[in-house]
Order: sequence, then C-alpha cells, then structure tokens
Amino acid sequence: MNFDLARQMAGHKLAAGFEGTELTEDMIRLIRERKVSNVILFRRNIVSKEQLKALCAQIQSLVLKETGEAALITLDQEGGAVSRLPDGCPVFPSQMALAATGRPENARMAAFMTGRQLLELGVNFNLAPVMDLNLNPRNPVIGTRSYTDSAELAAAFGAEAVRGYAQAGVLAAAKHFPGHGDTAVDSHVGLPTVDKTLDEMQTTELASFEAAFRAGVPAVMVSHILYPRFQQVPLPATMSRDIVTGLLKDRMGFRGLAISDCMMMDAIAKYYGTAEGCLASAKAGMDLIFVSHDPNLAGRAADAIRDALLAGDINEDEAARSLEKMILAKRRASRAQAALGAPQKEEELMAQCLRMAEEAVSLIRGSYPLPLGSSPLFVGRRPARASQAADRAPHSLSFARRLAEATGGQAIEPDKEMGPGEISAVLDKAPTATCVVLGVQGNALSEAESALLSELVSRQIPAVTVALRTPYPLSSLPEGVFGIAAFDYSNASLRALAEVFTGRRMPRGRCPVRL
Repeated sequence: MNFDLARQMAGHKLAAGFEGTELTEDMIRLIRERKVSNVILFRRNIVSKEQLKALCAQIQSLVLKETGEAALITLDQEGGAVSRLPDGCPVFPSQMALAATGRPENARMAAFMTGRQLLELGVNFNLAPVMDLNLNPRNPVIGTRSYTDSAELAAAFGAEAVRGYAQAGVLAAAKHFPGHGDTAVDSHVGLPTVDKTLDEMQTTELASFEAAFRAGVPAVMVSHILYPRFQQVPLPATMSRDIVTGLLKDRMGFRGLAISDCMMMDAIAKYYGTAEGCLASAKAGMDLIFVSHDPNLAGRAADAIRDALLAGDINEDEAARSLEKMILAKRRASRAQAALGAPQKEEELMAQCLRMAEEAVSLIRGSYPLPLGSSPLFVGRRPARASQAADRAPHSLSFARRLAEATGGQAIEPDKEMGPGEISAVLDKAPTATCVVLGVQGNALSEAESALLSELVSRQIPAVTVALRTPYPLSSLPEGVFGIAAFDYSNASLRALAEVFTGRRMPRGRCPVRL
C-alpha cells in the first residue's frame, strides 16, 4: 500500500470536532494534510440556522476539494435534553416521552421531521436513535434518552425511528452497542463494566439492536464499556475485536458502518489514551472513529492509523472494504441532500412537538383531576444539566413560574438543590396554599424532597410531584402524594403540563419503564 492510499483510508476513517463557530486553522490543516473527511458538530459550534448552513457548506466545499468525496457531517439530535439545534428550532420530545405516548408512529414522525430539519441545515448524519434499554434506574447518562426498559417496546419504537430517518434521507446510527443501559457509570467520566453473559443480553439489549438492524439502520455506534463475560480480551467495546468484528459484524451479521463513541471520553482517554485507543479501534474493525474536540489529537490518530496500514498491522482487504462502505455512505448522503425539496413549515413542526409532549404526560400515582384547588403553590428549580451527553437547558425555562402563571397560583424557585432552608421556605407558604406541586429532576427523590413531601402529608396539605426528567422518583412517593411524569424539562412539556393542571387535557400517557 502506498502512502497516499494509506492516508486516504485513515482520513475517511476519522470524524473530528473543533471549538468555535467557524472552521479553525487546526481543523483546516487536519483536512488538508491528513485528509480527515468527517466532522462532528456540537452546540458550541452553532449560533443560528443561517450560520449552521454556512458552516456546513464551508465544510463540504473544503472536504470535497481535498478528498474528492463529500463530508459526513454528524451531530447528536436525539430530542429531549440531547439537542444540538440552534435556539428557536423545534425539538421533539425525548425517546422515553415518545414511548409514553404508546404510538410507535410518533417515533417515525419525530425522526422524519428531525432528519429533514438537519438536511435543510446541511447536516447529513444524525447520531440517533438510542437503542439502549434503561435497565438501571440510577443510570447517570441514558435515562430518558432510552425509549424504555422493555426490549419489545424499544424494538417497536426504534425500528420506526430508523424508518423515519431513512424516509427523510439522513443517515442514522443505533447506539450504544451492545448496550449502555444497565450501567451505573457514565463512560464520559469513567469505564463502565456490564457483567452479563451473551445469552443474558440476547433477549434484552441485543434484541433491541437487532430490530434496528432489520429496519435497515445504516450505522451502529459502539460503546466504551467492558463486557468481560463474552470477551477473550477485556477491552472497551470500541477497542475490542471480539465485539466490533466478532459480535457485531460476524455473529449478528451487521453490514453497515460500525462507528465509535468519542475516543476523548474518559473511558478511553484516561485509561488507554485517545490516539492509542483510535488505533486499537481501527484494528478491531471500526469503520468510523470519533475524536470530537481536538483536531490536533485527531491528527495524531490519523497518523497512527496511516502508519499501521503502511506497516501491514491493519488488514488491507478489511481496510478496503471499510473504505468502500464509507464512500457509499457519503454518496448516499450527497444524493439525499441534492434531492431535498421545499423546507418544512416551522409551525407544523412546533404543533407536532406539542402534540407528542401532551400525549406523553402520564399519571403515575393518584387519580384525575388533581387536588389543585384555587391557590396552588408550585416549587421547582430551573433546569439543571440532564447528563454529560446533554447541553445546558435554556435558563429561561421555569417549571414553577410557568405553571403558576397558567393556574393563577404562586411559585417558589430555589436557586440550588433543596435543603433545610428551601424546605422551610415552602412550609412557611404551604398553609395558605390549596396544594403544593413539587417539580423534581433527579433519578430519585433526594432526602430533602422526601422530607418535604412527608411533612406536607403529615400536615394534611395536598401534594403533587412532577417528574420533569425520568419517572423513577415517583416510585418512592409518600402515601397520598400524587405523581405526574412529563419525561422532559422543555417548553413543549411545560405547555403540556399546563394543559393538564388547568383541566383542559387529561394525562393519557403510559409510563414505559417499570417503577
């Protein structure tokens, strides 16, 4: 193999990210010198629809000139808390919210409309849907990004999402293979282990991914997790030939693109090194490898893969097949971009987002109507960051103030997590309230939240708890406290909750996870 071919193969195998809203000199040099031909964008790169379109056009022009093929421009637009779109763009509900509607066609429509939005903005590859089963309620990173803890339900909704993205013409990736839902460690900050056998995963996590394969998903994102019960060599799945080639490609027969999670996450960078991890991932059979935040580090990875190809340390036939798959994906994406019709109407997108958010709201404890009375008191912080995978939510969102305005009630908006001082502030106002409505954001009730609810019950003050993210806090409510799940802390979910609390709409959703 000659130098130019090895450099081309290595460049097509990498996707890199950068800081800022314009291509940086480091990123331009990476494309020109290392021929890295794929890009991942984050919220830090995006300020408006017009700027994003211009940036994507600049990326495509440079990559086409330097490599002869189009760029795959990727981002994570899962919906819910994981959204990279600029302010003002409609964002569909989280995957768990969609599952709560009970209608898989909502997953297809949300994916179709999201995919069309992305193509209109110049993005041709969405890193979604999440096919993980959220089997651990304390999971710090998946949560409402998952449809459910049921393989059957995830299969139904995930397959429809895959079909929706295909209908839109945007590439999609099922993630995080073979499953990130049964961990208590976030691979952004540590190295998780799943201590299950392959047989145990066959009827759970793997069944979910198989449904996406059957629906024709073009890519699968592999996780940074150890699965020691079915690995001969215990390595993170992204670096494991046992998993990338042995399980995903050979045993399960997946013929699309195997892509990595970001190799700068601590699960790789801290324990193995990013460039070293990228080389190991290429040797494991990975088709596309992400270095999401540092063009210079991506350049080191490109050099390492190029040199391994030249030395014969990566199988040349396998590398050629991988390159062929990448080029076919790029050309497929280019055809979809060229065939794009008239843009979607934003008001229609907004209406569909709101409809799905309304269909998702679920009554978990108690009965309807809620015991609100004429002077309810709403208590809740502005949105905290949902996980390391999410961007920070808009500070303008306020559960307490929005619901108080809708119902003519009062609001208390603590500026920090609830503690003794916050409990006292609520109890001071509670005697004049007909009901106290507490908005919670964690995966479980905190000690302070539990103490407040117990005190309200002891004082015979009606209480309602609204789970603004995962529904799991509602599993441990004191007796007599009503529980509502919204599955998102967003404009659409707050509007949907206002409909429920004002009596204009019954909560008809069904919780898609066991509590």
